[in-house]
Amino acid sequence: MRHTKRRLSIIIFAVCVFPSTVIGRTPLDEEKDVEAVRVAAPEFVDPSKYIQIPPPKDPFRTSIFKSNLQPRVPMSGREKLDFYLDATFGLKPILSSAATSTLKLTINSTPEWGQGIEGYGIRFASSVGRRIIKNSIHHGLGGLLREDPRYLASGRSGIWQRSFYAVGQTFIANKDSGGRRFAYSGLSGTLGGIFISRQWYPERSRTGEEYMISIATSLGYDAGKNVFREFWPDIKGLFGR
Repeated sequence: MRHTKRRLSIIIFAVCVFPSTVIGRTPLDEEKDVEAVRVAAPEFVDPSKYIQIPPPKDPFRTSIFKSNLQPRVPMSGREKLDFYLDATFGLKPILSSAATSTLKLTINSTPEWGQGIEGYGIRFASSVGRRIIKNSIHHGLGGLLREDPRYLASGRSGIWQRSFYAVGQTFIANKDSGGRRFAYSGLSGTLGGIFISRQWYPERSRTGEEYMISIATSLGYDAGKNVFREFWPDIKGLFGR
């Protein structure tokens, strides 16, 4: 009886401490799994935690590997240039400028610019010009600092954790070599775009209060875009089913 209890204790200990060996997998197999996740995951995601995440049921509460983790492969100079051109002159930013110009025309923002086609054209040109300045500073400085301009999804679970991460990315830059730093290039682009573009606004729009409102609005817009980017793969997955 004593020997039976001893054997049973040894078996239980082995299952708890060496589960991979008991089920026919070696520690080397586990290391390969972890390394595979480490290669595919952003540098700041802990692969050992990721592989414990159960298969997703509700995509808004559980991370999905394919949609929420991106390979940390540095972009080439040509890829960064293409990224900048698309973010500045592509269809999406042009449509965004068209929409915001329509809204500002409707609410008669900056009434000195008038109404009608001429008023709309001035507002549209102002929006495009500001984006060109902002993105040129952001991507130009980011290239010199060897930063990755892409949004890298969190790979985390839960709406709140992922939302907080996405908002925080407004102030964080990802380095080509891995790791993160304060978003000097991104915030320089935001501040530079606001300050320079305000020089063609009426004088009443160049007060300290107006600058602060514009900065807060721009940062809020960027944070909102990051939240959308974080959850868009999940939303797209829902409609794709």
